[in-house]
Amino acid sequence: MKHSDAAYLSEPVSSREQRLRGDEADRGQLVIEVVPAHQLTDEHRRRWRTIQQNESTLDSAFFHPEFTHVVDSVRGNVEVAILMQAGVAIGFLPFQRGPYGVAQPVVGRLSEFHGVIASPELNWQPEEFIKQSEISAWYFDHLPLTQTRLSQFQWGSSTSPFIDISQGYEHYCTVVKKSSSSAISQIRRKARKLEREQGPLRFEYHDPTDEALSQLVKWKTAQHSRTGRFEFFRHDWVPELLRAVSQVSCRGFSGPVSTLYAGKELIAVHFGLRNDRTMHWWFPAYNVKYQAYSPGLIHMLKLLEQSSELGVDKLDLGKGPERYKAQYKTGELPLAVGGIDRRPWVRRIRKVWHATKRGIRASRFNSKFEKCMELSNLLRERSRFR
Repeated sequence: MKHSDAAYLSEPVSSREQRLRGDEADRGQLVIEVVPAHQLTDEHRRRWRTIQQNESTLDSAFFHPEFTHVVDSVRGNVEVAILMQAGVAIGFLPFQRGPYGVAQPVVGRLSEFHGVIASPELNWQPEEFIKQSEISAWYFDHLPLTQTRLSQFQWGSSTSPFIDISQGYEHYCTVVKKSSSSAISQIRRKARKLEREQGPLRFEYHDPTDEALSQLVKWKTAQHSRTGRFEFFRHDWVPELLRAVSQVSCRGFSGPVSTLYAGKELIAVHFGLRNDRTMHWWFPAYNVKYQAYSPGLIHMLKLLEQSSELGVDKLDLGKGPERYKAQYKTGELPLAVGGIDRRPWVRRIRKVWHATKRGIRASRFNSKFEKCMELSNLLRERSRFR
């Protein structure tokens, strides 16, 4: 446990509770209790945080109990399945119950990490888990590969790139330069040019003003419209959620709204999620008028520099094909894709369809079918996004 968490936890976890791990968990029967997120007790939240802090693969704000709490305060339909043993909570799965009893990750398609908050050594049965939770199915596509209890339900894998700044921002820049990449030096030149031609650059680490958030929504919606992506910001609850998260003041969790100005003009905004020593690059947007200067990348480097000074060790970029992620990453976190479904025929259909799409993308017919698959993904997002 990190030293900064001592004040957050109201009391230490007893040695008896700490022993409820691995094979020793088999000595008592696991019971699943499902409660609305707003009914979680302080003890539940303390246990949740302790588990998260002790497992490095859960080091993301998406796994923080406060994230689940804020989403529920906006949506009002978040539930948590709690793994109980001998009256002690030893695992948690937050979800939103969709049509036909299918469980979706908290914030659905916007979730960039999800899974069961529990020790990797804990012996639990996924099928029994969803049965007792009265869930018909639970699908995942951003599950840390270390959640081995779900390995048999995995269809494929992917990766989520990240940037390691644990040894400081300048050390990171040196690492990128040694890899024969001129990416950072090019962005620094563009930043100097932008400053000469448009005015002094000013970076704000947290600027939760209506102007910043409104501009982010406007730019992001326009981007999705240009690229044919699903325009989820048109759903009122998404901007409302960002505003709620930006106002959170909680130990180990925050939603920084960082801004970049050139002179007096706002040219880039990013909404991130921070958990302890990890920042997540969630919603970046910029003014396309200044596209030639790469304002989004200038903003990202400014955020890396400031975050490093504030004690952040890593910037999670989230999975995706964007070129800049490959250029600036220092490592990748492996993720699993798959699902548990109590309806065998549905499970088989979805598994076959996933394999078919992977096969097409790896074949010479990729270009012919890519538009069809993009349309399929768009229709799926519209049907599942609530």
